[in-house]
Amino acid sequence: MKKLIKISLFSLLAFIYVGTAMAAEKSDKKISVTVVVEKKSTKHIRIYATGFSVNKKGRGALGRSATKSGPKNAKYNFGFRGIGHDYDCGSAVLKRNSIVLLYMKNNKCMNKVFAKK
Repeated sequence: MKKLIKISLFSLLAFIYVGTAMAAEKSDKKISVTVVVEKKSTKHIRIYATGFSVNKKGRGALGRSATKSGPKNAKYNFGFRGIGHDYDCGSAVLKRNSIVLLYMKNNKCMNKVFAKK
């Protein structure tokens, strides 16, 4: 009986250790992404939501900015929603925590990526 309890306790501790190691490894593969819509170039557009998609999953928030997490070394597509129109602002591969500025130039939405400190 004592041997069975020792084996079960060892198995439980090993499972917890492996699970913790996997969670730490997963968190190392995530980055923080903040998407902000510039006010000056988009003042004529009423913006409802801002965000990005990565791996066919959309992430965002209401308003002119959104901060979410996503995988490292993945292609991110950025955009925002205005009255009756979705604005596609291009894409970028992000490798580290980033701030992405979305702005309008010649009636086209563009993005500029900055490293987050």
